[in-house]
Amino acid sequence: MKQHIKEIIVVEGKNDTNTLQSFFDCDTIETGGDQVNEKTIERVRQAQKTRGVIIFTVCQDVNMRLLIRKKRKHLKKWV
Repeated sequence: MKQHIKEIIVVEGKNDTNTLQSFFDCDTIETGGDQVNEKTIERVRQAQKTRGVIIFTVCQDVNMRLLIRKKRKHLKKWV
């Protein structure tokens, strides 16, 4: 049985989702790499409010970096 992760994991693409879901029972939000749009950012904001988020991306987008800075104290750190 796969371990359930209640937080929504933010990833860059479908391959990341497939890899995570092969090991864990989890939901993801795919950013599309460096093409993060306002709709995706709003989905991440809503996810943070309801379930929490774990971000597994390379933050090259300015808007996503600002969101992470604002929410940093609420994010879990996975090592």
